[in-house]
Amino acid sequence: MIQLSDLRYKISIYYTQDSKGEFGQPLKVKQHYSDFFASKYDWQNREKYENSQLIESDIIIFTIYYDGNINTSYTIEFEGKEYNIKGVKEIGYREGLEITAQYKNNR
Repeated sequence: MIQLSDLRYKISIYYTQDSKGEFGQPLKVKQHYSDFFASKYDWQNREKYENSQLIESDIIIFTIYYDGNINTSYTIEFEGKEYNIKGVKEIGYREGLEITAQYKNNR
């Protein structure tokens, strides 16, 4: 059961929508879906080198109240970083969602 006192963080969820630019070129436009209060679990924070570049990888598991529209094509904005949703798992019978999200950055 999700406790309201556990939901201490605010996340914003976005989806991409296909659009056409000024000259008819296809564009991907980021659209705001909704804001949620969530609990988080820092699952993995790593740094490694690939081809002399430092790759920072951060994986967080967020728990929110149930929303059936959220899937792996959506992104999460949290603390100024954009996380790609890698997995969505239903908790109980439509009680909540457990979202696994990953942030990658090349330095």
